[in-house]
Amino acid sequence: MTWMMILGSLLCGIGGFAPMWIVSDTTALVDRVVQGWVGLLEYCVFSDVFNTVKCWHHDIWEICLCCILFCCLPGLISVICYICCCDPPTKLLGVISILAGLLGAAVVAMFVQNTEKLVGPVLGLKLTSYGVSLYAFCCGAAILMLAGMDALKSEPAEINGNAEEEEPERYLE
Repeated sequence: MTWMMILGSLLCGIGGFAPMWIVSDTTALVDRVVQGWVGLLEYCVFSDVFNTVKCWHHDIWEICLCCILFCCLPGLISVICYICCCDPPTKLLGVISILAGLLGAAVVAMFVQNTEKLVGPVLGLKLTSYGVSLYAFCCGAAILMLAGMDALKSEPAEINGNAEEEEPERYLE
């Protein structure tokens, strides 16, 4: 479960940040990505749900960075717990992983809807930096959801095991 969270978070991090290092013209890429996220959130969220005008141009990039960082959170918590030699909070990590997976899936869906204007037809995804990053982000979101569901289903074995072992000993005495 822990390695799945680390892998999912790593893939989401690669999918979210890799195009900035893959493409040589970073300034143009950042501008295109920012404009794409602006269009994405305005088209998919604000226009459809709230029928608002396009006015959030300055905050969109920060929102997207927060989404990507939230998707990296389960893996980061798992690594910190591993380094500190303590048990990770299983149920909390499960909930965070499922939320991160859903958020990642929503980001991918919105990105697919709006990317045609930016980088060509996305459903034909060739092995460009955008295609690779989108595949990585999608796989990371799916792995995070699976890891989260696995974490929520698991129960602490020590508690159940100790309770079952102590009962027969009491009756034997």
